[in-house]
Amino acid sequence: MKTYSETVNEQDSTKLILEQLLYLLHKEQARETAAKDTSYLEGRSYLMGQDRQLLGTLARENDPDSVLNKYGPFGSPYSPTSIFNSHSPYGSQYGAYSLNNPYCNTPPWLFINGNPVGLVTVNNQLSDRIPTDTFLYLLKNDPESLVNESSLVNKSSEKPDVDIRSQYGGSFIVAEDGQFLGKLTSNTLDSESVLNKTGPYGNEYSPTSVFNKFGDYGNGFSSLSAFNPFSPTPPKIFVDGKLYGYLTENEGASGGKKIDPKQLKHWIRENF
Repeated sequence: MKTYSETVNEQDSTKLILEQLLYLLHKEQARETAAKDTSYLEGRSYLMGQDRQLLGTLARENDPDSVLNKYGPFGSPYSPTSIFNSHSPYGSQYGAYSLNNPYCNTPPWLFINGNPVGLVTVNNQLSDRIPTDTFLYLLKNDPESLVNESSLVNKSSEKPDVDIRSQYGGSFIVAEDGQFLGKLTSNTLDSESVLNKTGPYGNEYSPTSVFNKFGDYGNGFSSLSAFNPFSPTPPKIFVDGKLYGYLTENEGASGGKKIDPKQLKHWIRENF
């Protein structure tokens, strides 16, 4: 009889093989799509890498070329041409063409009805910027609104993520400087969840995580940090689109309820 560790190792090996097969499959699918006459994109809405790699259309999830198709070359987290692949050039925090790389100067272009409307990126130094969080939130919650360019006017707003998430009744944390710090959900597989240890808001090494002891939002000295007991401007907590209170160790912070950051994970699991 196999031991527990042997069984686990076999399962891990099988998973790795399947992931590699999916990677190769999606790579071939993307190659076939690239070979198509690009005229079929005229008048359509889609995401395009600055290396001219199509990153998916904004069609319904059953469309093989859709960014929302989890089994296609542009929506699968295992595909080399997917923005949801945290290791791809288009989805990695370090990718040369990634919408998640804060230092990338060549992020994807968003085309609406065949016209370029902006760069989807977390790099707030770029003009014509559509924040990645805003794009992904609308993509997953109200994809049809993305084809209406007026819904992206907030890209020039100081705090576009907060505006749109509040409008749709979201529950989340946001820093005083407008940086989105994660969604309040007990689903640890949600890429935006504060509880996702491998995501940009739950990873203790991520610059946008309140759990990063060396980051602006998690150290003991930054005025933006939840862990600064003297901060007058700690992160804000929104529940169902409305300001609920503050994430802070500063018991004297004015306004709203206070959630101790040390108790944040427990509070989320109990309430969301």
